[in-house]
Amino acid sequence: MTRALLFSTISIAALALAACGKSAPADNNTNNTRPDVVLFDEDMTTVDMSAGGMDQGATTPEEDMGQTTPPADMSSNPSGLTYYEHVRPILRDNCVECHATGGIGAFALETYEQVKPLAMVLVSAVERGAMPPWMPQDGCGDFRHARGLQAEQVETLRAWADSERAMGDPADEPPADIDEQEGPTFERADLTLTPSEPYKPTPVEGEFDDFRCFVFDTGLEVDHHINGFRFTPGNYAVAHHMLIFTIPPERVAEIKAKDDAEAGPGYTCYGGPGINDAQNVGTWIPGSQPLAFGKGTGLSLPKGSAIVVQMHYNTINDAEGSDQFDLDLQLLQEPVTTELNNTILLDASFVVPPGESEGKGGKSIPVPGGAIVHGIMPHMHNLGAKIRVWYETDDNPDGCMIDIPDWDYNWQNFYLYKEPFIVPPRSRVHLECTFDNSAANQPYDRQPQEVRWGDGTFDEMCLVFFLVENKR
Repeated sequence: MTRALLFSTISIAALALAACGKSAPADNNTNNTRPDVVLFDEDMTTVDMSAGGMDQGATTPEEDMGQTTPPADMSSNPSGLTYYEHVRPILRDNCVECHATGGIGAFALETYEQVKPLAMVLVSAVERGAMPPWMPQDGCGDFRHARGLQAEQVETLRAWADSERAMGDPADEPPADIDEQEGPTFERADLTLTPSEPYKPTPVEGEFDDFRCFVFDTGLEVDHHINGFRFTPGNYAVAHHMLIFTIPPERVAEIKAKDDAEAGPGYTCYGGPGINDAQNVGTWIPGSQPLAFGKGTGLSLPKGSAIVVQMHYNTINDAEGSDQFDLDLQLLQEPVTTELNNTILLDASFVVPPGESEGKGGKSIPVPGGAIVHGIMPHMHNLGAKIRVWYETDDNPDGCMIDIPDWDYNWQNFYLYKEPFIVPPRSRVHLECTFDNSAANQPYDRQPQEVRWGDGTFDEMCLVFFLVENKR
């Protein structure tokens, strides 16, 4: 069983964004269930949204052998650049979100002592455009918290790295430049959900994937709305992805019975919690950051419901490891004015032959009533190369919603628009995925094999999550 730790008088909830990824189970995947979906006005059932595995890339880069003793004064610093005044603000605003102690980055960049020996590593990454990671193409969707450095910021990092790398005075650090247009940020944990004890993933023999559902009783006596979320695995090496479901009150006893039937925290599950009317609230993958939706905006959490957190664990990077996650939930403190719903569009019928470098998948769906979209999350696995989503009307054949021309599983994210994206009435929404199943693009040096939709690490997916306004 699991426990819920309350941090305010309000009770439970959950929200998030993503799914799946990179690791290495057996070649033959056993769970290739093809889910149906709900998108905007379409009446279907959302089920079976597990997937692949995440390569953490958790190797510490070698030091670049730079100077380790800062100059005594600015006279020995011809560049005039210092860590506190010029370098730290760039890293603080663009890098330490991930590169913090205990964060998902492979190393921390929070202090002068951490940054100085890695200066050339940083410069190389930013000059190549590898960092900060940001996949959406410019000109297609205007998103909050877009990552990227200005040319002058890159030049500053280069000049400091090439100089004596002076530390400077902490008092010279400028305050953070808060851009109100970037939108709200996660502020508090009204409720933290965590398993009652660590869970050690135990895949079946010959496999690497373990799907486990953890049950949390909300105890809600009134309806609530989820306004934000932050998820922290206890062990990133095994945490592949997470999905959150709400369980209607009339099915809570059934879910608890599944939990009680197995020893230890949680129960074995595939694609979802095992009942047809569970509502997918949100998802998380490594790389996802905390989200918040702003004043009066949230996803419904009915009274008397339960929360199921489905974890996809993968043990290729830590066969003996265990995990005990924290899911922090931020709940609306004021009446809801904008209720959101997490919906999905996907293609589960694609087939990519071995060796094919331009395999295609995709789906189109009519949206006769239009939609107001607050966020979007495309998703593929390791063989994904490109993914694009757009709407089409008689007047506009290409209402681009998001375009990722160079897919990288390790840096997928849930993208919130700065202003809600309007899909006009009488539209069709299109999803197009491109897969590279050539020998040169195989994870773990596998031989190319035919690839179809599936939950496993070596299966593929072609889908997009939408965060849309409910019609009230």
